[in-house]
Amino acid sequence: MSMTESAIRVMPDVARAVLPYVMASRYYNTPEQIEYRRQSSAALRDSGLFSPKIARRVDVLQLQFSADQMFVNHAAESVLAKMKPRIDESHRNTIAVRRLVAEGRPMLFGCSYFGCLYYALLALEGLVKDLLVITSADPSPVQHLFEKIGSIAGIQMHVMGANEPMVGVAILRQLKRGASVATMLDCYYGKNIDLASDFLGRPAASPGILYGLASKASAVVVPTACILNDKANELKIGPVADMKVMSVDQTSSAVNGFFSELVRDHPEQWMGWPNLLTRWNQIQLQKTQGETV
Repeated sequence: MSMTESAIRVMPDVARAVLPYVMASRYYNTPEQIEYRRQSSAALRDSGLFSPKIARRVDVLQLQFSADQMFVNHAAESVLAKMKPRIDESHRNTIAVRRLVAEGRPMLFGCSYFGCLYYALLALEGLVKDLLVITSADPSPVQHLFEKIGSIAGIQMHVMGANEPMVGVAILRQLKRGASVATMLDCYYGKNIDLASDFLGRPAASPGILYGLASKASAVVVPTACILNDKANELKIGPVADMKVMSVDQTSSAVNGFFSELVRDHPEQWMGWPNLLTRWNQIQLQKTQGETV
């Protein structure tokens, strides 16, 4: 066991505070981090939210996530259980979600690039019992982290990558039997643009296939974000989109609207700037190609 791993086990509070600096010393000047910094600054400028202070804070968010991931990997389950984000139980969105869960409605939880995904999933304790998590990349290297979070939260958690064969079938089956799916909805992965919705004032490529699957299952889409408030994580729950009565376009617009407002309020906490730049550019490229045909 390395010194860092031992520190997480023996002095978790101290280790959690120090880990971001450890990650910065290792990765701050790597080509990947430099490119992330460049793209984030470009997207911040395009959105009109750029400031040197915000750009500096955005610059280290990926390093913070890496630190959180390392912490989840080595911290005791009892320590992690105490880090469950708080939820405002009196908020109308929380009340609506709990009511719909009690009715047995299938739920598509739209996680986001705010905070640590693992902590956000901890907050679903008591809301869901059976959860399929869809990741953008091969989940194998972090499969054990999801299993650990599932064990703490009492959730039967399955994980698939977005590019795995039959992933669409798995999502539809999960929703059709009244269970839940969680995936990132403030981003877009793929080459084919099947849906465009406004994000921060500009059309951006959105995951239309996911919304289409949710619509087939008459699911409820619930956008969520893990926001740091007063040094504690809080799970923000957005307005629910009932796909029994809402179209794919309406749902995508509602979800993007919720995330856009959060990004405007907390631009320094959102890691999705490079992906948003790509989403904006994909729509612009499609428009340009259409004009030249």
